[in-house]
Amino acid sequence: MMSARFFLFSLSFLLLGSIAAQALVFNAYLGDDQIGTMTVTRTETPAGVVYTSVTDITVTYILSMDLDLSYSAHYVDGQLTKTTFKYQRNHKTKEACYGEMKGNTYATYFDDRTEQVSASEVNQTLTAAYFAEPTNLKEVFSERWGVNISLVSLGNRKYKITLPDGKESYMTYADGRCRESRIVSGWGDIVFRR
Repeated sequence: MMSARFFLFSLSFLLLGSIAAQALVFNAYLGDDQIGTMTVTRTETPAGVVYTSVTDITVTYILSMDLDLSYSAHYVDGQLTKTTFKYQRNHKTKEACYGEMKGNTYATYFDDRTEQVSASEVNQTLTAAYFAEPTNLKEVFSERWGVNISLVSLGNRKYKITLPDGKESYMTYADGRCRESRIVSGWGDIVFRR
């Protein structure tokens, strides 16, 4: 019995030792007010690489609104295999989807529709773009929308992203990693800065 426990302990220690994680922590601002945080993580495991993003912000005008967004993108041998997205407002899910590889197609499932993109057209996800500047890309794959979205280089390591709903975001890089993400919203510009 003792050797079985030792084996399980040793196995868990080895598995933990084989996981390498990196995190980018951003403070979120609306104007001069800090309204929350976003943590984007890249984790290497024996099975592949997982990118996650967890955002927790609170916007207050007349009422206070807690907004939570979480994304994940799973890669095996450099190929996107699975994604998830969830948006909650005041702890109630408002939007969610998940995606997976189906043959030569990447399919993202929503409550009311399915988006499909040829797997060969998926170069980099938006979440992965926080860790690798998309220097030679014209599009990135959105875990939230299930489609490739426009990416335009503005020079000086700054990129403009246009979402399917017409909203724009801007990402600025230093040393190949995102330093600032600016989201143009109905509340004003929300800036995530590290």
